[in-house]
Amino acid sequence: MKKLAKEQIIVITIFLLAFLCGCGNTIKPLDKSFEQPISETIPSTKTASNSNSNFNFAGEWRRTNVWSCSPSRLMISNVTEDGFCYEIEAFYWSHNGFFGGEAIFVDSIKAISIKINIPGYEPADFDFAQLEFILDGDILTIPDYDFDKGLPVGANVSVNGEYSKSDPEYTNADNYRKIVPNDEVAAIIEELLGDDMYHGYFNWAAHDGYIEACEVEGHPGYRITTATIGGIEYRLAVADGNAVYLWQDGWGESEFYSNRAHVD
Repeated sequence: MKKLAKEQIIVITIFLLAFLCGCGNTIKPLDKSFEQPISETIPSTKTASNSNSNFNFAGEWRRTNVWSCSPSRLMISNVTEDGFCYEIEAFYWSHNGFFGGEAIFVDSIKAISIKINIPGYEPADFDFAQLEFILDGDILTIPDYDFDKGLPVGANVSVNGEYSKSDPEYTNADNYRKIVPNDEVAAIIEELLGDDMYHGYFNWAAHDGYIEACEVEGHPGYRITTATIGGIEYRLAVADGNAVYLWQDGWGESEFYSNRAHVD
């Protein structure tokens, strides 16, 4: 076997060290600490300062103005005057996706990804994918990107949308009160369904499900509100004196609950 010259060994060693120090080799799930830097591989001899608008990209961002079933977190670190490293974890119900990478600035408010790292894959597998990061005041936007192009993330998972460093606002935040008018009715429903069914399914449907309301025929001023989620549907009517009429349909079975006599 041919021996390598000392100079060749030095070159190979430097190459391996450079490779091992990349962003993609230190990615970890977002539920872990971000106290350690993700990468130091963005090519720059100058670090962004507080006076540089690029620095405003740094930090943890949460997707806002979306349904609560599709939250997303974006972590941006190692910001320089040339670019940054990022990590994203996004959900759609029980499906999720996690990946990270590097981005470079094209101007003071916009960056584009130059590398995407997904555990178990080679970065070159995603050369076709290019995310944009656009900062406008306190909102960072990732414009629409078709994740069906081949990124291996969960079904219907996307990272598109607006991100804020403040607590996210969800478009279905007032869902619960659309179906449960007051705390007294909530307590009645919990007693009727039992703790497990109330907290495991009804509460889930009322907060995160799709809500529809319709008037009760022949009873002006009364309505039935429907909450649907995960193959289960609840229809609730509340009459005077907190009279509760609740129908539960799902998994091929139907149940009726009420604190009054059943009225068809």
